[in-house]
Amino acid sequence: MKEFIRLLKIAENFKWIMAFTALIGFLTIGSSIGLLMVSAWLIAKAALHTPLAFLQVSVVGVRFFGISRGVLRYSERLLSHNTTFKLLAKFRVWFYEAIEPLAPAGLAKFRSGDLLARIVADVENLEHIYIRIIYPPIVAVGIILLMYFIFGFFSPIISIIIVITLLLAGIFVPIFTKRIGRNLGKQLVETRTKLNILTIDLTQGLTELIVFNEREKFEKEYKRTSRKLNYLQFKMFFIDGLNESLITLVMNISLLFTMIYAIPEVTIGNLTGINLAVLIVGTMSAFEAVLPIPTMIHNLETSISSGKRIFEIIDEKSTIDETESKKENISDFSIKFNDVNFGYEQNKIVLKNANFEIKRNEKVVIVGQSGSGKSTIINLLFRFWDVNSGKILFGNENVKSINLDYLRSKVAIVSQNSHFFNGTILQNLQLAKDNLTEVEIQSVLEKVKIIDKINSLPEKINTWVGENGIKLSGGEKQRLAIARMLLKDAEILVFDEPTANLDSLNEKSIFEMIFEVSANKTLIFITHRLLNLEKFDKILVMKDGEIIGNGIPSEIIKTNSHLIKLLESQNQHIW
Repeated sequence: MKEFIRLLKIAENFKWIMAFTALIGFLTIGSSIGLLMVSAWLIAKAALHTPLAFLQVSVVGVRFFGISRGVLRYSERLLSHNTTFKLLAKFRVWFYEAIEPLAPAGLAKFRSGDLLARIVADVENLEHIYIRIIYPPIVAVGIILLMYFIFGFFSPIISIIIVITLLLAGIFVPIFTKRIGRNLGKQLVETRTKLNILTIDLTQGLTELIVFNEREKFEKEYKRTSRKLNYLQFKMFFIDGLNESLITLVMNISLLFTMIYAIPEVTIGNLTGINLAVLIVGTMSAFEAVLPIPTMIHNLETSISSGKRIFEIIDEKSTIDETESKKENISDFSIKFNDVNFGYEQNKIVLKNANFEIKRNEKVVIVGQSGSGKSTIINLLFRFWDVNSGKILFGNENVKSINLDYLRSKVAIVSQNSHFFNGTILQNLQLAKDNLTEVEIQSVLEKVKIIDKINSLPEKINTWVGENGIKLSGGEKQRLAIARMLLKDAEILVFDEPTANLDSLNEKSIFEMIFEVSANKTLIFITHRLLNLEKFDKILVMKDGEIIGNGIPSEIIKTNSHLIKLLESQNQHIW
């Protein structure tokens, strides 16, 4: 139950409004009971041809409880659902604020479909916390105590009967049905998550499944999981129906025992027939309070399972420590790596004793085979991860002391697979900067040489790019990614294999354009395609996580044996 307690602590700010809403709910059911009991008394009394004057108080009572029941019911629904939606909004914001610092390092081990299920479905399941878990037992306890005192005025024995049967319906029926549906809530969450993962994999990987003739196998697994989810949902509905049936059965048992005891009492004059009618109707109406309790048990299990899955992410430790990251307005953006060691996993170092310097406005290319540690340098520069040992400096400032948002505002990156959101060209450009002017947009699109292409489109800059820019060609995506980078106006421009997926003509065009737009910027270019190396100010050569070459192109191309081998291999089209 520790996950449930942690969830309650998050909702602590709503405790008074929740308590007030529960009070309104108690009064609502109390008014319903009062309406039926007073109505039963009025009808039974009127059937005995009682003068109207003697019925005036009960007539007023019926009107009072009838009106108050409607008003209270509306107020209770309004308050409870409003509180639920506010709680849900708080849970969503809280969850986002908790996982945002973890990205991308802390979320790397989670599958995208699983993450989607946790962010959407599991958080949504938490809406049950108040209206279907906390609220029902509070109201039920209040009604049980109310019935004990009301029925006690008529007969202590009958008050005990109603309390025992209400407890039976509110405690033992849920326990019984929970045993039938053991771990049902957990299975529902897990199966729904698996189906979400399969749905995303099937959608995103459909082309590969068709090409490799695996679609039928994958679809069978999808259908099997879907059938399992349908079965579990059917089982849940069956249990819900069983709950209502058993509570109705307990209610009828309560009525039976009440009549068995009360009829002899009426016969000997200890209880009037009118009061018997009132007690029978009151007994029936009181069971409204315990009707949601069995469902509450299953919702509790579902919420705890969802809460556990959410806390699995939230309890992940951030890979970076921001406690000392406060400095802003850094003037020196030269980069220094001093004896930097780093590993994504313990005892597995991927960057070893890295030492190099990149001066402001210098153009540097980092080369090496795949897996040599090139991209790791960029991950550390952005502080997606922190170094295990050594220091990264901006000028004389340790990167750990610089405000994280400020640091990332000064560094921009274009990778080989830059992400585009399912929106317009303009919306994707606006990620870099709010309140873009038309002049800024036109200027940057001219720089990346895509303005004519965009103006030829029917919707121009408001053209929809599709999921991850599917409507754009590879060259167009890279040009727009570079345009977005330029709009950010960063000090340091990083290109991580930006031409890897392009043909030779586009590659040459993009490469030339990169040098044009980075004329007054620091340029870090990561590649394993050894082209145009002579245009850079410096070359860093990497092998197995170590920098084994560092110098100007004219010298290092001739003296570094590993780079010479890479150039020879490339010329022979081996790698």
